[in-house]
Amino acid sequence: ATPQGYMCPSSLENRPKRTIACTHSSEGMREELTTIVDLGGKIIDVVIEHPVYGEFKGQLMINSRRDVDEFIGRMESASAEPLSALTEGVHIHTIEADDKETLDLIEARLSEKGILLS
Repeated sequence: ATPQGYMCPSSLENRPKRTIACTHSSEGMREELTTIVDLGGKIIDVVIEHPVYGEFKGQLMINSRRDVDEFIGRMESASAEPLSALTEGVHIHTIEADDKETLDLIEARLSEKGILLS
């Protein structure tokens, strides 16, 4: 189950995946997500590590600007804070793309924008 509905295992693609650590303010969320999808990536999830409760994980399944707009719209209409608000902006995403080169490009662009944690 995902925020966009259920996904059948047979429809899942076996594409390269990577885990990346990021940081930004709530205002930087759109820039981060659109950077990833504009370069051909899909954001599978978001994970934070809370010092008391441990790991929190949210399924995102965002792979287009439309998905980004819908996700941010749901956040705004619910007056919800992103999970990363609990960790001063620090969070982890699992992303996937058609190839390793695309994942490398996404990391490089996020690094240029000061979003990628090194």
